[in-house]
Amino acid sequence: MKKILLSMVVVAMTFFAAEAQQTKSKSKKKTVSAESKSKAAYAKIEKERQQKFEDQRMDRLMDDSINREQERLEEYAKDSTRVAWKQMKMYEADSLHNDKWKNQSIEKEKWYATDRSQNAINKKAGLNDNQGRQIKAVNMIYNDRAKLVRENISLSDEQKTTQLVTLNEERRAKIKTIIGSSKEKKLEKERKEYSLKSQEDMEAKWINDVADVKKEKKNK
Repeated sequence: MKKILLSMVVVAMTFFAAEAQQTKSKSKKKTVSAESKSKAAYAKIEKERQQKFEDQRMDRLMDDSINREQERLEEYAKDSTRVAWKQMKMYEADSLHNDKWKNQSIEKEKWYATDRSQNAINKKAGLNDNQGRQIKAVNMIYNDRAKLVRENISLSDEQKTTQLVTLNEERRAKIKTIIGSSKEKKLEKERKEYSLKSQEDMEAKWINDVADVKKEKKNK
């Protein structure tokens, strides 16, 4: 009888020990799972916060670019009136200034040609006025950067080409964030077709040049 009771006690103790061990294991798993979920939730919140900050920063940069483009347009309009008046007066007063005003007229016409071509391309690509202004602002920024590269005498031709290719890739990436990948491709297609028909936008000639270089490397 005592042996039977002793056996029952041993069995009971073994059962409760096993039960306690399972309970402890489940509790530990729940704690680890809760910590993992907490860390994942925090990481997600932090990532979203950083993305929101970056989006806001890019929006501010884009707004600044649009404002600069608008100010540039207004200044060109005002300057055109001033230049026309000065040109007439200076021509009357001193014919030696003819070359100076001729060069200014050429630069002015070059800007108008660039603006006309970009407006035509944006219209064919189906962009609205706001999108068109943003795209022109982006192109203005990268045309200026490309000009600095082309005029940098410390760079070799190969280095210039490499930097211009990178600039064009950045330019297209910026445009994609504004109008989306599909519309950007359509815009690029319209730009290429327009450039074959018209050579108005000399500021954007570098884009065609580096696009051809990249295409040649890809085919090799």
